[in-house]
Amino acid sequence: MKTKINSLEQALALIDRFENGKDVRLVPGLTSNGLGIKVCYGDPSRRLSEGEKDLLKANKWWLLLALWARQADAANDQR
Repeated sequence: MKTKINSLEQALALIDRFENGKDVRLVPGLTSNGLGIKVCYGDPSRRLSEGEKDLLKANKWWLLLALWARQADAANDQR
């Protein structure tokens, strides 16, 4: 299931795929391994599959860039 992302648009699409209808939110932040992606679950029984985890790890930097861009857009919209 490892797919390499090559653009910001692909990263945003992957984030939407994770978050839409799955009660999961991806947040950039510090993890036990340094800078990374925190997975916040609305449903405590929900967990990512190994394939989903691999997909996040393989595309960590693109996903972080997309999450930061999305946060910046949200902050600009609030002004």
